Amino acid sequence: GTPASINLAVKGSGDGTAWKGQLESLGLVPKGRNLPMLGLLRPTTMDWDGRRFALDQSCLIGSRQERRRKSPDDQQEIAASSVAGNKTDTNETDTKELPARLCLDGDYGKDGSLAGHYQIEHLPLRLLLRLASPDSLARLQGELSGAGEFNKLAAGQLSGQARLQSSEGRLFFGDTGNQPALSYKGFNVTANLGATSTVV
Repeated sequence: GTPASINLAVKGSGDGTAWKGQLESLGLVPKGRNLPMLGLLRPTTMDWDGRRFALDQSCLIGSRQERRRKSPDDQQEIAASSVAGNKTDTNETDTKELPARLCLDGDYGKDGSLAGHYQIEHLPLRLLLRLASPDSLARLQGELSGAGEFNKLAAGQLSGQARLQSSEGRLFFGDTGNQPALSYKGFNVTANLGATSTVV
């Protein structure tokens, strides 16, 4: 299936050799329940001078998808449940869940050189699973955070550092019920990219 839809709006102008513009909006709307939308925090500048393309820091912020408007029958059912003393949970996600944040800036040269920075905060693992494998019956719980910087020379030499961490997580399959097939705590990875590393 289709994992998500993307909405994009860009404006700019150029003279044939250079271009300057703005990324006005960018939205990622994943298909599925309990998955956050990601939207551009604020417009960001882009430009091309004929030799290098540069993107100022762009941040996508997560927000809950709007739920469908409840019908009169739904409202009556909720009211009846409340009168009966039953709790009705209208939110299917944890109200304490912090918003996801994904930031990126960088520039790319005509000669193939590349430089940039990234920052990830509270990115749900279930969102990554949905985007990577939309038809999977597996379920993931947990969040991913991290930051890093990278540089690639025109010849291919790569340098920088990448960090990823997740305090805890659990993996479920369709036939395991509420018992996780795999769980972890304290996942932390740091990769130092040396001058001997080469990207082809």
